[in-house]
Amino acid sequence: MFNLFNLFRLHRIRQLRLFRQLRLFRLFEHPILLSTLAHRHAVRDTALSWFQSYLDHRSQSFFVAGDQTDDFILDCSVPQGSVLGPLLSVSHTTEVSDIFDRRGELFYLFTDDKQTYASGRVSEVDTIRRQLAVCAEDVAAWCASRHPQLNAEKTELIWFGSHANLSRLSGRDLSITIGSETIKPVNSVCDFGLRLDNELSMKQQINATARTCFYHL
Repeated sequence: MFNLFNLFRLHRIRQLRLFRQLRLFRLFEHPILLSTLAHRHAVRDTALSWFQSYLDHRSQSFFVAGDQTDDFILDCSVPQGSVLGPLLSVSHTTEVSDIFDRRGELFYLFTDDKQTYASGRVSEVDTIRRQLAVCAEDVAAWCASRHPQLNAEKTELIWFGSHANLSRLSGRDLSITIGSETIKPVNSVCDFGLRLDNELSMKQQINATARTCFYHL
């Protein structure tokens, strides 16, 4: 947050993208996950065999309207509701950080969300937009190869800056394209419960907090 507010003092703008992923827990293929644990996280020998035994030969069934389905073997997921489920999913997706490092972008990684940042002067907007569009395509390609689906419809894009700098961007194309989806910039985003508007006035966050307080009073 401090870095965002610091942009106003430096008369710069920043683009923030929030990548959303679909069906993260259900689409991990076990061989890919085990290979990632071995080659990226140096999990080998007995430890790797333990993870393999944890994933292999699991079955699952569902209850629907009181009826139970037949069991079926799970070959591409991690157990939901388990302690290791989130840990394994995070371990599986850390490879995407290589993309951001290669493109020279700042980023934050969460279980099923990825956030990337790039900043510059208003005159550099077109360059920033092109660089981030290429990075977005790389992330989409990585997701396709690893099967965690990139939810382009829920991926958000916002440009932060002072009112004066944002006014200078009026009428320009500030969107990026991911596959067949065009991500248009929005005026505000909800980032882990905090509502951020593009001028960082915090008005929407204050209004939302006030509404919640009045509701409980």
